[in-house]
Amino acid sequence: MAESNSKEEDRISKLPDDVLNNILSCLPTKTAVATGRLSRHWRHLWKHLSVLNFCDNSYDFQGHSKRFRSFALLVNGVLGTFLHTPHTIQKFSLNCAHSFLNDKFRACSVDTWVRTAIGLHPEKLDLNLVSCCSDIQLFKLPLSLFTSTNLVSLSLRGTINLHMQSSTQVTLPSLRNLTIDVYYAEVASVNLLLFGCQNIEILYLKFTTQSLDKLCIPPSLKRLTISIKKLGRTSTKYKQWLLAEPHDLHFQEFRNLVRLELILPWFRFNYLLNLLQECPMLQVLMIQKNKKSSPISGWHPKQIVPDCLVSHLTVIEFKGFRGSPDEVSFVEHVLQKGLVLKTLIISDISLNQSKKYGVLKRLSNVPRASETCQLTFD
Repeated sequence: MAESNSKEEDRISKLPDDVLNNILSCLPTKTAVATGRLSRHWRHLWKHLSVLNFCDNSYDFQGHSKRFRSFALLVNGVLGTFLHTPHTIQKFSLNCAHSFLNDKFRACSVDTWVRTAIGLHPEKLDLNLVSCCSDIQLFKLPLSLFTSTNLVSLSLRGTINLHMQSSTQVTLPSLRNLTIDVYYAEVASVNLLLFGCQNIEILYLKFTTQSLDKLCIPPSLKRLTISIKKLGRTSTKYKQWLLAEPHDLHFQEFRNLVRLELILPWFRFNYLLNLLQECPMLQVLMIQKNKKSSPISGWHPKQIVPDCLVSHLTVIEFKGFRGSPDEVSFVEHVLQKGLVLKTLIISDISLNQSKKYGVLKRLSNVPRASETCQLTFD
């Protein structure tokens, strides 16, 4: 038995170093570094990792300060090694609290790590930074991040400060994938960031804002997910801005967009048609709606037929269906006009059995433009 185990161990160790490094890059960096204790051959393999993944949840436990200092020793040691033996980093990921009470060591450490990571020129940068203070503090991003010419994917989550001056230079020509999921952001700053991302293809936006300036989204997009809320009590102006009724919001054309995901507090038929009209190549539409009733009366539905509905749109999924007149009208419209529609899924329905049956019966009797369209109502 011992001889068999020895052979298995030798077999793994004899794999090419490139293969071993790929395996180690799939592990948390703390685990990858720990493999250096296995044998002399493994001692320095982690120093050639292409992916660095640091995650610390010490702020959830007692003795968080001691735990964080142990985490800091790991991160400082690894980054120090990589600075002295530079090589290509594909991805850098950091998930931790950047502020905790008056812990200046923590704040300084996280700031240093982010700046060092940017200096390593990774292709993918994933920052999930949170504040554990009663008075939420936002992490300020280094300006050097916005001129990382080789950055392909950028993910910013948590309590990160996206405020930028109008004079801030943003040049991210290689960026294809951008995620902004932060506590607070100004639309003007988001627009400034997006203006410097002229080749972006996948965009995820989720943030709370105070001002309701027009959001300018690059036309190069192929996939868009968006959820924006107003800070504090929602005003009628916000409802109209978000829902575009009847004429106050004009979308630019998204000529490359093939997948669209919308997270909406309310549903408006005309708003959605206005948007679909500017997505001629759209193939998949995902709608997730808050279960609240629409707080304002609807406008008369338009009878326009977006180009994508008769040429490319094959899948529609509607979550949070409540059976409002606007929602029912929209479903009827896509059934009647969707020439290439194959799948229409309506789920997470907030109706009692009687009303649910009535709506289903009504939709089942709607003539369908596509003979292959399958309606799922559950």
